[in-house]
Amino acid sequence: MFESFLEAEYATQERKLFVRIRTGAAAVALAALVTGASTMPAQADEPSVSITDSYREEASSAPHPFVARAENVHHSHDYPGTISGHGFWIKNSGPATHAKITTELQVRAGGNWWTTLNTAVKTVRPGGGRGKRATASWKCTNMIARHDFRIVVDADIVGFPDGPSKAVSNVRTLHCGVT
Repeated sequence: MFESFLEAEYATQERKLFVRIRTGAAAVALAALVTGASTMPAQADEPSVSITDSYREEASSAPHPFVARAENVHHSHDYPGTISGHGFWIKNSGPATHAKITTELQVRAGGNWWTTLNTAVKTVRPGGGRGKRATASWKCTNMIARHDFRIVVDADIVGFPDGPSKAVSNVRTLHCGVT
């Protein structure tokens, strides 16, 4: 009986170690993604999380550089039958503490034309995550029709000027009726 207890304890410790290793590997991968992607310009249809440095073109006069981010559109876990996408900002330096994030959920209406389904505007602290992002969502009329969706994010630092650049997520084709 004592041996089976030791085997169970060993298995439990092994699982904890596996979770720690997975979590550590995810943190390393995320750090590599953020570090490597922060120097790339925003692309409309390629990266999974688009990043744009709003002060890149005016770096010499920019006192408060930051990075705007647009997460891919996805089916909501909290609200079944709904799609959503998030916009947020990461502060690189400077005294800014808040930014007004405008997140647009767009659907391709034909060819290269995009129609905004919903816009969310929220003033948030930097970082992303719950409470630090603006979420645009859409209640699907059915789960059969397939459409292309994307998120466009504009981050405006509160109290400071910034450039016109915006972050744009990947285009995602999802089963979600819009009419």
